[in-house]
Amino acid sequence: MRKLIVYEPPLPTAMPNALLQALEEDAAQNDWDAFVYRFLKDQIRVPQAELDGMRKTPFYQQPVEDAPAALADFRALSRYIFQPAVHASLAMPVLILVGGATQNPEAYMTEALATVLPDATVTELPGQTHIAHILDPANTADQITTFLLG
Repeated sequence: MRKLIVYEPPLPTAMPNALLQALEEDAAQNDWDAFVYRFLKDQIRVPQAELDGMRKTPFYQQPVEDAPAALADFRALSRYIFQPAVHASLAMPVLILVGGATQNPEAYMTEALATVLPDATVTELPGQTHIAHILDPANTADQITTFLLG
């Protein structure tokens, strides 16, 4: 791997156990729409009006379809013990993308990674939240392309 890009990499301890349990209950009932809605509202903290509007768009179906895989990710993250120093040996250039309007930046390991990675660049996507790839795909793609080709 020559370059790595991460977008608001989640801090494993950031999801409360009560939220993970509620998501497990949504999944047990096969209610993936409720699962995505709850995650975006309670973990990502997408504002209610924005979330309700997003739910009415065709873009909302993709996270609903991906929800079973997301649950597997959440389960794995809940068991992972993050030790920043372990990542200090990653010598390749790393682009860490962050949304400038992200509601809960403390849920991500951005600063911890930027501090230990030898060749990390943090790039803010102004006015964006955790879903810039959905709400502003052109700018997100431009940032990624510039990094990969640079």
